[in-house]
Amino acid sequence: MENEKTQIYTQSDKYIFKGRLYQIEKNLPSDFIMASRSAVINYRKLDHLKMLENGNLVLVLA
Repeated sequence: MENEKTQIYTQSDKYIFKGRLYQIEKNLPSDFIMASRSAVINYRKLDHLKMLENGNLVLVLA
């Protein structure tokens, strides 16, 4: 989030929401999960996880 603005990405568009991520999350269907403190994803679009050498995970969406 930048300056209390949340960026929302869809397959075809990008939106800017003036507010915090938790405000969006509570209005989403149950297909969405908090992947990190700064990201909410639709788990049905998750293809696989990739482990990086430093131990971090990358979520690869379909």
